[in-house]
Amino acid sequence: MTKIFMEKKWMTAETSTFREVIDPSTGKNKYILTTKIVPFGKISRNGVMYNKESILKTRHMIKQIPVMFNHVLEGANTMSRGEWEETWVEADGLHGRARIYDTQYNIDLIEYLQSATSPKVSLQIQGNAEQQKDPNGNYYKEAEVTDWLEISIVNCPGFMEAAGTIESFMCEAFDNNKNTKELGKFFESINTVREKLLNENDDMIDSKSTTETVDTK
Repeated sequence: MTKIFMEKKWMTAETSTFREVIDPSTGKNKYILTTKIVPFGKISRNGVMYNKESILKTRHMIKQIPVMFNHVLEGANTMSRGEWEETWVEADGLHGRARIYDTQYNIDLIEYLQSATSPKVSLQIQGNAEQQKDPNGNYYKEAEVTDWLEISIVNCPGFMEAAGTIESFMCEAFDNNKNTKELGKFFESINTVREKLLNENDDMIDSKSTTETVDTK
């Protein structure tokens, strides 16, 4: 199977919840975002499954990444909205918890998170994609994560589709690869027929050029 490099592609966390708790050490409010980042052993509706071993190997990188909002990374007002406190592994996947800063500039974000039924969290990763086949002969795409680049809370409809998701990237890459292979087989069959016709034509020419010489004297 051929591996295809995935550069700066987006994935969406499966589930996220937001809650307000009291920090026992300070007595102040603390805002916590908990998310199921990646499921294990589950093929998405677009036919993508994430490689568990690669996630276990790289999950420590997540704690080094700040929480951003709508993937805004440049500009005078670019500020981290929180920080990832920990990640942990359960049977169903990789989970994470982030602390959202209780600051003046986060008031609108906190109001959004309090109102949202299931806040959206998207993660930008790099890695490799490979097409696999299950025991029943069905094909799926496997994503191997090598680097976690950026994580944001998002509330922009259509952002993920515009930015390019892992699922859309894989579908396009492997469909094109499949089409290329099928086109190659088509031209190969044409060349086979062409060679056969040429050989038959050569045999006809050879048979016509072979004449018997009769002595009429």
